[in-house]
Amino acid sequence: MPKYVYRCKSCEETLEITHSILEKLRSCERCGTEDSLVRIPSHFFYTDNINVGADKPGGVVKKTIKEAAEELKEQKDSLRGQELEFKE
Repeated sequence: MPKYVYRCKSCEETLEITHSILEKLRSCERCGTEDSLVRIPSHFFYTDNINVGADKPGGVVKKTIKEAAEELKEQKDSLRGQELEFKE
């Protein structure tokens, strides 16, 4: 059976209750108030926007491509320098 999270509008308690999907709870078990329960999502995702792009796969790929391009440019410049020395 799935676990659901409810919040009571009257006593403001949060309840985790296991019941069938067909069952609809309305009354609070703690304070007994009728029609006071509201089901809330039991799982949610939080995204930290401070480091957007740094940890994501796309950001990692872009960073790797940029580093590889810089390394390739350095190697080409180094080879061009050696080529000029060889010709002279």
